[in-house]
Formats: sequence, C-alpha cells, structure tokens
Amino acid sequence: LKAGDEIVVPTGDGNESVHARLIAACHRKTDVATLDALLGDFRRAAKQILTGTRPQAAAIEKLRANGAHAPGQLPAWASGKTIAPEEPGDVRTVFATADLPSPDLRVIYEIASTLRNVHRTVGRLVSALRSRRDEMALRRLKDLVGDVAEELIEEFAVYRVESVERPTDIAGYMSGRIT
Repeated sequence: LKAGDEIVVPTGDGNESVHARLIAACHRKTDVATLDALLGDFRRAAKQILTGTRPQAAAIEKLRANGAHAPGQLPAWASGKTIAPEEPGDVRTVFATADLPSPDLRVIYEIASTLRNVHRTVGRLVSALRSRRDEMALRRLKDLVGDVAEELIEEFAVYRVESVERPTDIAGYMSGRIT
C-alpha cells in the first residue's frame, strides 16, 4: 500500500470486502447455488474425515498416506473456503478415505472450474468498478449476481490513500480492519 493507491472500503458498520459480499450474492443465485450444492458431497466427505480422525493433523496425514497431493487443504475443502482440489486425484482420495463412493470426477471438476471462473470474474468486475468503468462493469455484474449488484456497490466507497506510516504490530482480532 502506498500513497496514491485507491482502496474500496465498506460504508456503515460492515467490514466484509466488496469481493466477499459479491461472491456471497453470486452463490445465492440459482444456477451458481446449484453448482455449489453439487460440490456439497465432496465437502461432506472432507468433513467426515476431519470429524472421524482426531486430531486434525492425523486426518491430514491419513490423506497424505492415501496419496493426496495437497492434504493440508483438507480443512479448507471441508469448509468450502477452497472450491475443490487442483489435483483431480485428491477428490478421489477424499472420497476413498471417507469410505464413500466417488462421483464422476469430470462433473466435479467442471463444476469447480465454473465456480472458480465466477470468483475470478467477480474480482475483475470489482476492479473495473473501482477504476470507474461503471456502466459496462455494473451491467456485467448484474448479469452475474442479479439486481442486488447496485445495492452492494452502493455499500462501498473508494478512497485514495494520502500517506502510509511505518507499520506497527496489532492484535490478531484487528486483522483486516481499517482503523
């Protein structure tokens, strides 16, 4: 962050990013919600491994031993924070480790790819709105998340950074907040 940069901040009491709010709105839209629901079986399988094998490190090690390429992502897969593994074999490994039948992996990866594209598109649209290419970006955003787009955009303001002071240590609970 440097003087002259522009930042998007929520107005009012919220402290979520515009990107997080738009992604949430996007996931409420019917077609995206359906795709997200189809990934639910994968998330449930990942959660089953986490709850069935304690501590968490043992669950991760169990995945690693079964051949997962990114077993440390297990908590993120279970929560949905990460859409799906980049490595197709990891989906199969999660289902096998949870003793569940593996669905058609092509379908899972097509869904994951579609959701990743939605997330990237929202990110680009937020950038476009921030840089004031409003009309086209807002129209595309409305296509993606519906009429809620204008309302969400109005909840944020763009500010130009005037100066940046020396960094200071802050408490962890303050992370991500503007003070």
